[in-house]
Amino acid sequence: MIFTDFKIFLNPNQAIEAYKNGNITIPIRWRNIAIKNKGQAAMRVLNFWASPFGEYEFYNSIDVWPGETKILNAPPNVIYYYRITAVNLDSTLTTEAEFNWV
Repeated sequence: MIFTDFKIFLNPNQAIEAYKNGNITIPIRWRNIAIKNKGQAAMRVLNFWASPFGEYEFYNSIDVWPGETKILNAPPNVIYYYRITAVNLDSTLTTEAEFNWV
């Protein structure tokens, strides 16, 4: 699996699916990801996992304040599907973030 770093931009109160990937045949161990908030508003980043035949299950979340860099830990076990969601927590300010696999 190739892990490519990426950036996102969030409008006020916007929530987006920042990353989604997986494979029904071969489960993999996902890496942790560093999130650097380069914008003006705080953001919440959540991650979810799923089995081949089930719904996405919430694993954990972190709040990342402007100028801050935090690590979002991936589930420790091998999983089939993985999703990261980002939410802008401010109702008036935009924000942007860099996501780097570690």
